Amino acid sequence: MKIVFLDPNHRLSIDTFQLLRRLRIEETVVRSPIETNKLIIIANGTPDNEVTAILLHTLNGEHTVALAFPKYKRTTIAKHIYSYINQDYNSIIVILDQKQDKLQNIYNYFKEQILLEIKDTTINNRTEEIKAQWYSKQATIKIIVNGLDDPRFTRHTIEDHLITIAEKSGIMRITSKVDPKREWNKLKLEDRIKVYKTILTNTKLRNTVFKNHLNTIKTLTK
Repeated sequence: MKIVFLDPNHRLSIDTFQLLRRLRIEETVVRSPIETNKLIIIANGTPDNEVTAILLHTLNGEHTVALAFPKYKRTTIAKHIYSYINQDYNSIIVILDQKQDKLQNIYNYFKEQILLEIKDTTINNRTEEIKAQWYSKQATIKIIVNGLDDPRFTRHTIEDHLITIAEKSGIMRITSKVDPKREWNKLKLEDRIKVYKTILTNTKLRNTVFKNHLNTIKTLTK
């Protein structure tokens, strides 16, 4: 999928483009304004922006999705989703870390705080789908919660997925009771780039480790 940044001057927009250029896939970004009703909200920061951009590159290039980096992080974005629906985005994905919260608590918080009339909700793996209405506008909001059910991790973040790929690629070894974010930050830049390149080139590993993300993002192409 192609990417258009909601705010091209945002620090994370610039950082994302620089990474894609380093990986030689900068054509993923559409530099000129383009209309789309599809939106992905990165409710954390880095490396969520980097991973999401790479995953989008691996999917159908005929579709375009806007990428937003709001000042409201994690679950606090729930109260502000209506503002994106006001901008005519009706297919929205929110990506955030689980950390140490229970998945059900995250879903419940969104349903309690979201300022919309909720018509229906469905939970599938680590994604909850919310069908909602904001005045006369209809929207489907999908919440992707980062993390893997690996007992070796003391909390669950996007780095779960990254260090799992690093381990399976022979870049690092994971012991028990590790903080995935800390382990990822220990890696040298060149090793992180190797992980990103593995996501790009190893289809089987990508589809296994990021199964939930890819399956959910693919719904934007329908």
